Amino acid sequence: MHRQMKVQEENDNFQMKLSSSEGEINTWLKTKQANLRLNQASQPDLEKLRVDMELAMLKCQYEEKQRKRQHKEKMCFLQLQTSPAPSDERLQDSHVPQDQIALLLYCFIFILLINTAKELLFFFVEKHELFVIALN
Repeated sequence: MHRQMKVQEENDNFQMKLSSSEGEINTWLKTKQANLRLNQASQPDLEKLRVDMELAMLKCQYEEKQRKRQHKEKMCFLQLQTSPAPSDERLQDSHVPQDQIALLLYCFIFILLINTAKELLFFFVEKHELFVIALN
């Protein structure tokens, strides 16, 4: 008898679970059908939103590419402006005067420096005989 009651309780529990499961399934089916009708009605709206989203993404990608291209062009331009001339040209430009008078002044200073160095050498040779011995 105890066993029959236990079996009866299990059977009742199973039927309750089954009925609650059927209720859940029915509720789920009703919501799915409502969602399906809603989806069918809003399908064009969703398609429009998707197309708008893709268009916005393409526009952003295009603008980003334009910014990168402009940045690259600007960097190339700045690099060309600031790039130093080859070393030979730099040395040549810094030492060659732009006009004839400056060239004459450079030659005068150069000759004056050579004569001053020669005079100093002879002065040391005449005053200090040790300097001559050290050179020999």
